[in-house]
Amino acid sequence: MTNKNKAVTYSILSHIRNNGELIKGPLDVFIPLIKRVIASLNRKEIYSGKSIGEIKAEADELYSLDFPIPVLKTILNRIAIEVNTEDATRFFLYADGSFAISKYTFDEFEEVFNEKKKEIDNIESLYITFKESTESTNDSENIFKFIERNKHSLCKFFSIKGETNGEDYTLEAQFINFFKSIPSVYEVIEDIYLGSIIACYVEYQPHINTGEVELILDTNFIVGLLDLNTPESTHTCRTLVQVAISSGYKITVLKATIDETENLLKNKAHNFDKSFLQKKN
Repeated sequence: MTNKNKAVTYSILSHIRNNGELIKGPLDVFIPLIKRVIASLNRKEIYSGKSIGEIKAEADELYSLDFPIPVLKTILNRIAIEVNTEDATRFFLYADGSFAISKYTFDEFEEVFNEKKKEIDNIESLYITFKESTESTNDSENIFKFIERNKHSLCKFFSIKGETNGEDYTLEAQFINFFKSIPSVYEVIEDIYLGSIIACYVEYQPHINTGEVELILDTNFIVGLLDLNTPESTHTCRTLVQVAISSGYKITVLKATIDETENLLKNKAHNFDKSFLQKKN
């Protein structure tokens, strides 16, 4: 389900990009998606929240994309500026990350989403036929995973408008030639591919080791990584670590930092009872 959610999301991102007259920056294409998230919460009678993380959780469920908290905050601020007027406040994001929703509706792309879902359902069976006609050994892989895994190698084939060189027997070339024979389906695959590229603005998916890079973590970062700060901080720190590992970076924590973190946590634990109002007996 996650892969199909992503495929639908990629396809809709491509649709918005190709039809959005007012799209000027890389984040503009994601604004309709997050508007839809706010409207979804409103339909569920969720009219407020203590953290942007609650909006992020809904976005993750709808789109299977991992929106970084800072990016999501930027998008939400832009939505608030756009939808609020002197007479009505439909969405408000407070400085501490809490939010309020009031009668917010957004159904502009619902019909398009439904159409994309039907298109995605039809493509998977054709991919099974393609695998049966080739020497593909990965029987469990679906078409959406195939496109995502071969994103870089497929690039040169998507840029060729005519038939590919008949001497190229790579799996990617066979894939393109197979689906080019079905123009309506090939257009959908092009949309999924383009959407996967657009999604890189919010989801970092490295494929190449960029060399010897060492990240030295400080005390505040470690505290966030241990989920001892805000949920937003924890997500940001863990995302950075995942990116670093995927990129082949070296992660280092100095002995002095370990000692400082240990002393900080001991001090916090020692004064824990003094940090909260005591319950009245």
